[in-house]
Amino acid sequence: MRVLIVEDCPDTASSMAMLMQIWGYDHRVARDGFSAINLAAEFRPHVVLLDFQLPDFSGCEVAAAIRARVDSRIPYIISLSGRTDARHVYKTACLTCDLEFLKPIEPEILESVLFNKKKEVEPDVAPSPFKNVDGYGNDGKCRRRHR
Repeated sequence: MRVLIVEDCPDTASSMAMLMQIWGYDHRVARDGFSAINLAAEFRPHVVLLDFQLPDFSGCEVAAAIRARVDSRIPYIISLSGRTDARHVYKTACLTCDLEFLKPIEPEILESVLFNKKKEVEPDVAPSPFKNVDGYGNDGKCRRRHR
């Protein structure tokens, strides 16, 4: 399964890339929105891990542009944000993402979500050692986006 990591913080991007490598996912890293949009069109990820606050574009803009440019199928976009204030939460309501988590996301939760997506992409996958938490935030509250 292909995963695109969109993260401007070098330490966070490196940590997420390391997890993707350990878990066996083909992955690429983009450090800004412009690179993410172009890389998504070329790499055609199954999943995009999208930092909401990027130096050049907002997460909403990047998600919308990725959905518009990836032609044959729409990737599963997971928004990752470090902000919890009410204004930010309201602003993310327009986000064209499938799921939203607050940073830092627990590795077990991220692995479970990615594993569940991998089962859709590659049906002959062995069971995950982690509990199915797809659609739930770090606090157990549902963050699934309905379209």
